[in-house]
Amino acid sequence: MTALRQAFAAALTRSFEQRARARQENLDALCLNRAVSAALTVFSAVALWLFVRLRSRTDDQAAQQQARLEGQVQARTADLREPNDHLQTAREDERSHLAREMHDEMGGFLSALKLDVVRLRKTPDMPPGALDKAAQIGQRLDQVIALKRRVIEDLHPSALDMLGLKISLEILCREAADDLGIPVRTELHEVDLPAPARLTVYRLVQESLTNIRKYAQAREVAVRLLHQGNTAQVEVRDDGRGFDP
Repeated sequence: MTALRQAFAAALTRSFEQRARARQENLDALCLNRAVSAALTVFSAVALWLFVRLRSRTDDQAAQQQARLEGQVQARTADLREPNDHLQTAREDERSHLAREMHDEMGGFLSALKLDVVRLRKTPDMPPGALDKAAQIGQRLDQVIALKRRVIEDLHPSALDMLGLKISLEILCREAADDLGIPVRTELHEVDLPAPARLTVYRLVQESLTNIRKYAQAREVAVRLLHQGNTAQVEVRDDGRGFDP
């Protein structure tokens, strides 16, 4: 009987010990899992921080590189534009000089001829045939004077200096409509541009209208000058025939 109790006690003790070991193993496993989870969380947070930092640094480097490239492009564009601007300025200076000479020299000469014709027509006892001839000469002189004015305006548009770009383009388009015999619709906004840029815009529209008159066989033309931020947009459209590039 004593031996049986001892055996039962021993078995019960082993059972408690096994349960205790199992409970301890479970507890150890739980602690290990928690430790691993915490480590993974910390690792993930560190990895995310490193990724964000690397991405930010990469973006900064890309932005700096883009800024450097844009600066190089702008500098190169300015280098290329400077000779062209200088050439255009020299060309316009020569045109302006020629326009002044035509106005002063040819204008004075034609005005003197016009006065001579007027005096000639007022001469007493002029034969009727001579009066008719003098009248024809006067008409031709008027045509030459008008042509001289158009040439001078083409060489150097005085309206651009006195009236500004918008009104100058309105006059140019109105004259083009009369010359072409078709509508030239305009949408012209006031734009604040330096003098060389105003002249460039004027020449662009002028040349476009000349090409339309020569080649396009258009029935309608539209000219637009729009103000967009710090820039100006110029657009000349027609419904005439195109060409194969």
